Amino acid sequence: WIFALLLFFFSPAPAQSGELPEVQTYEQLVRAIRDTRQATHPENKRERVQEIWIIGKLIELHAAEYRLWKDYPAYLFKRLSGDLNIKWEDLRRMRHFARTYPDRVPPEDLDWWHYQALMYIRDPIQREDLAARDEKEKWTSDKLQDELKKLREKNLTSSAPLLPPTASTYRAL
Repeated sequence: WIFALLLFFFSPAPAQSGELPEVQTYEQLVRAIRDTRQATHPENKRERVQEIWIIGKLIELHAAEYRLWKDYPAYLFKRLSGDLNIKWEDLRRMRHFARTYPDRVPPEDLDWWHYQALMYIRDPIQREDLAARDEKEKWTSDKLQDELKKLREKNLTSSAPLLPPTASTYRAL
């Protein structure tokens, strides 16, 4: 028990966005995610966004490094969901967030709901501009949705799509 106590006190601090723990096995991935979740305060929106980015980045790095078969990411989400008691859809969004902002946690002081809407804008310049305006003007979720709708309509004539197609775009077979 003394060894466990020493290990607890001398373990490295949870990672910031610039430093991620080394994760080589699935068990280390689960441990790193648990440590990250325990180190943050969910009521602090900036810490919450940082926690989400770190978890997403850990999943992304693990899935890329240990892609054992074609559907490994789907298997990974399902297994992590059971082991961590986090919905697999939330884990998928966390990974998408880390892929959208691959180098760092975004600098804007927005809550997670706003980032979930913004991360579907494919053009990083448009996304950053909208995020900066959102933060400066302190938009509500409704206002952000209105701005996204305007941007979507504005970009309908452009050659590059702004947002991924909706489910209704595809015909079910």
